[in-house]
This record gives sequence, C-alpha cells and structure tokens, in this order.
Amino acid sequence: QGHEVELLVPQAKGQMSELARQAAASGIPRVIAVGGDGTLNAVVNGVLGHNVELGLISLGMVNVWVRCTGIPLTVAGALEVLASGVPRPVRIDFTWTPLES
Repeated sequence: QGHEVELLVPQAKGQMSELARQAAASGIPRVIAVGGDGTLNAVVNGVLGHNVELGLISLGMVNVWVRCTGIPLTVAGALEVLASGVPRPVRIDFTWTPLES
C-alpha cells in the first residue's frame, strides 16, 4: 500500500534493542516489531525516549500484549491495523529490584 519498509534483523543475542534504538533515533515515524512478548520488550527498551509509533505483528507463543490491547493475532489482521489503525499512547512504568550486596 505504498509504504517503504526497512527490515532490520538482529545478528546476535541482545542486538534487537540497539537496532530499535538506532531506528528510532534516525527519525523514522514507526517501528514495527515482529515476534512475541520478548521481542516487544526488547524493542520497547530500544525506542523509549524517542517520539516514534510502535507496532507489533505477533508471532509469539503467549502474546500477552496483543491479547490485552486487542491487536489481532493473525498477521493479516495485524497488518490491517497497522495500515488503517489510529495510534494510541501507552503509559510505560518502570520497576526494578535492587541487587543484593
């Protein structure tokens, strides 16, 4: 439908967040993750702090995020939402557990 896409595939464990960060920092308007909850987590960590829309095409096993947000579980359904859906803000909270000394 006339969209230009650049596919970034991590070549090493832990590289996904960095690829997402680089993509968001380049000024592109949207990053689309393809995978499950773990993939989404890595990409979210990469794009935090950047003004970028984040989409998800779910290929995971559990898919908690898509089930909670109403994103279709099928690739075709997710693509339809990405093409015609309206972005909505999502609040991101942080939690951490201090390391024991």
